Amino acid sequence: MIQKQFEFAPGDKVQDKVTKFAGTIAGSAYYLTGCNQYLLLPECEEGKTHKKPVGHWFEEDRLELVQAEVIKPEKVTGKNLGPDMVASGGRRDY
Repeated sequence: MIQKQFEFAPGDKVQDKVTKFAGTIAGSAYYLTGCNQYLLLPECEEGKTHKKPVGHWFEEDRLELVQAEVIKPEKVTGKNLGPDMVASGGRRDY
């Protein structure tokens, strides 16, 4: 079985080397093929406080660390917290 350690941790701020998209890691996934991916949530844009930022998944090899532990995971834990993403093609009206 292929096993690979994750290079980054939840709460780290990272940036995609190709697009320069930057965000905080909110989730991670390990795939059968050995690929690690991370869900990045960008910061809200100034003046758009009512728009929830849309997260995107990136492969580990495309990312570089900007700052470790921007958000400590224990600061946002609680019960009944669900995923922050809508299914692909889903509607987001908030």
